[in-house]
Amino acid sequence: MKKMLLPILLCASLAGMVWGQGNSATAKDYFDSGFNYYRNDDLNRAIADFTNAVRINPNYGEALLYRGFCYYFSDDYTRAIADFTSVISIDPKLGEAYTYRGFSYYFTEDFTRAIADFSQVIRNNPNNHQMYYYRGNSYCYLDDLNRAEADFTQAIKLEPFFSSPYYPLSDLYASRGELDKAIATMTQLIHEQSDNEFAYYKRAVIHYYMDNYARAIADLEAALRIEPEFDYARELLEEVRQAQGKK
Repeated sequence: MKKMLLPILLCASLAGMVWGQGNSATAKDYFDSGFNYYRNDDLNRAIADFTNAVRINPNYGEALLYRGFCYYFSDDYTRAIADFTSVISIDPKLGEAYTYRGFSYYFTEDFTRAIADFSQVIRNNPNNHQMYYYRGNSYCYLDDLNRAEADFTQAIKLEPFFSSPYYPLSDLYASRGELDKAIATMTQLIHEQSDNEFAYYKRAVIHYYMDNYARAIADLEAALRIEPEFDYARELLEEVRQAQGKK
């Protein structure tokens, strides 16, 4: 599961801070310094500065938010969750706290809590297609396939070019034995992304399972035209041709 890109949410002053001898650094000074480290992926130093900012001002929501990001991208999900929870209690308008607390729960497989946070993000922004995808995956892990289907379908409706929800939706249909729907889902993705070799491969697998050898071969050949080094497609193509010859 891929993480989201490192977020840069705030317009912070990044001018070089010069703390003269005898001058006490403020919480804002530490925040600006930490943000600069964060922007340059120096997360340990960023955490130290954000911690100093919070020590001076325990209700500094932005410092807690960015320290949470640092913990999140360091895979320290427990501390990330704690910081994002503090942010939400201080300033619920910093909505990215719900998003990344949800991801933290997701990557620690606490899918019920992840769903609750993703749902809050969706309430704040009903057009957030990625949240429907991640919530759909969470429902899948909880074996709530009807809700998963609804979320994957909504993600595709909101952003048809977003490929991620097509694959689990197709797999969901296949697991139910609804193979025509599984094929239709991959066909829709191919319509959106005609150069997506993996979509052709996935559709070929379903055709092969249904003994539609000619269609499976056509899809695998299409996948190999797009990506000649696609070894799985080449191996499956040989297998399908052998099966076709035995029919």
